[in-house]
Amino acid sequence: NTHRLRAVRFLEQALHGIPGLRPFRNRPREDSQPAYYKLGFQFEPGAFGLPRARFVAALRAEGVAIDEGFPALHLGRSPSRWRSLGPLPQAERAHEGALVLHHPILLGTDDELKQVVQAVAKIHRHAKLLR
Repeated sequence: NTHRLRAVRFLEQALHGIPGLRPFRNRPREDSQPAYYKLGFQFEPGAFGLPRARFVAALRAEGVAIDEGFPALHLGRSPSRWRSLGPLPQAERAHEGALVLHHPILLGTDDELKQVVQAVAKIHRHAKLLR
């Protein structure tokens, strides 16, 4: 758990300056420590310069284990069940922009974590070519 937490902190700090990519906040109680299995990000295509699916495909091509986030329940499984709640704009925003870095990345070496950061930076630099 300590290794994964260190990896999460490294990735959050190293990716901080890249527009359109924000880690989900995890605010544990003061007397606890989060246990990460995956690391989620909110992706904003306009700020990054690429559609989410294109970003995911490019990052996978660089060898990074990433996927689009989990589908929102109210849009996928049983929309009629959620209809009475009215619009759910935050859930839709998460549905449209969530990304998930998978567990093996959080178990990686320092060099492997740096390669993830370099791959994201490379894709951001060349976003115009990938559109």
